[in-house]
Amino acid sequence: MYSALKERLDIFHEKSFVLYAIGYMISDAGSGMQFLASSWLVLQLSGSNASVAFLLIFSALPGIFLSPIIGICADRLDRRFLAVSVDLFRMLVTAVIFVLWGTNQLQAWHLYLMAFLIAIGDQVYIPATTALMRELLSEEQLLSANATVAMMIQLGTAFGVGCGGMLMALYSPGAAIGLNALSYLISAICLLNTRRGYHSPASSATPNPFLHDLRDGIGYVRQHLAIVPLYIVLLTFTMTIAVINTLLVPFATSVLKVGTPGLGTIDACFAIGAVVGGILLPLLRYCIGEKRLMVYGVVATGLCVLFFAFAQGLLAAMVANFCIGVFIETRIFYNTSVQRRVDPDYQGRVYATFATFFALITLVIYLGMGLLQEVLSQRYLYSLQGVVLLLVALIVARPKDLRIKMPFLQDFRVHDVAPALAPRLLRLWDLRRGHDARSAQGAEKERR
Repeated sequence: MYSALKERLDIFHEKSFVLYAIGYMISDAGSGMQFLASSWLVLQLSGSNASVAFLLIFSALPGIFLSPIIGICADRLDRRFLAVSVDLFRMLVTAVIFVLWGTNQLQAWHLYLMAFLIAIGDQVYIPATTALMRELLSEEQLLSANATVAMMIQLGTAFGVGCGGMLMALYSPGAAIGLNALSYLISAICLLNTRRGYHSPASSATPNPFLHDLRDGIGYVRQHLAIVPLYIVLLTFTMTIAVINTLLVPFATSVLKVGTPGLGTIDACFAIGAVVGGILLPLLRYCIGEKRLMVYGVVATGLCVLFFAFAQGLLAAMVANFCIGVFIETRIFYNTSVQRRVDPDYQGRVYATFATFFALITLVIYLGMGLLQEVLSQRYLYSLQGVVLLLVALIVARPKDLRIKMPFLQDFRVHDVAPALAPRLLRLWDLRRGHDARSAQGAEKERR
């Protein structure tokens, strides 16, 4: 346990990682403000409840159509340069929306276009920063770094949502968008100082045509099929978050009937749980083993989703969503395993290969859940997602990962104890039969 804490603290001695983590946290804080403010503005401008769903759909489209191109760019260009450029691009987009709002020229379609452009930036930012971490740290530091970044992302998102809500209450949604533009600028400055110079991945030394690089990335996945189960679990976690985000508002207001304050409390419990999971799970791997913890984490997430589906009242929903936040952070182990297994020259293309499916599944969930809510209760839909998690855990887990060590049973042999045990079992059976016969005779005498 002490070594785990020391390993966790040692990464803060790396100046490049500290700047990386701060930039990531500030960027996600801005994204939290952005989603809250843009959802509120598009609802006001359009007057339609479906406008928020359209905002989410426009956010999902770039991942479907542009992921292959983005993955190749992440493997050809300097990852730091790419991440900084994306932050500046997102700053420019949000600054334009802020100006349109300030001049009273903002329309709903501007927000849809902004969601699409920001999503393009997100699709570039994630693989670029993920591969950049692989360059900045050693393989042994990756797990602690991923756990720390995941925790800081949740803190940044929670702070961004809270800060955005206060700005909207005190000033206006436009002020939150303006502050988001500033957050992207600060993030770009932090990432710019993680290291010096322009460093291209080794594969870009001999540039290849686009289709060649695309086939090369797919061929790498085919030759390393061991990473597929890892991405299946990551996809399932992505599905779970999408289902929770899509169903949480109607579930809290219509089923649990806890109102807007209760909705905010339940949502905050997930973020708090994710922070606790980011701290606790990396320490637990020293107690029960990393591979076993990876499997148990998926199972526990599925059970918590089922518990959340049948929660009665605010307290039960808060506890369930807190536990979901804790155990869903098992994904840091799967992300780290992918980073370790995939060659640094293929990080972007491998991520993009699976990101296309992630975005497509997310879009299907947004559309499908919106339609299924008309015919099925949110409880049944949450239960379905919980069952999916349990099935995925059974599919990807190997029997030895689920085996619990019991030293006192290692020398146990059935044939050694059966001869001595069998006569005693027969004796107990005879005594039981005799007792039943006497009970029947006593009952007959009472009737007479």
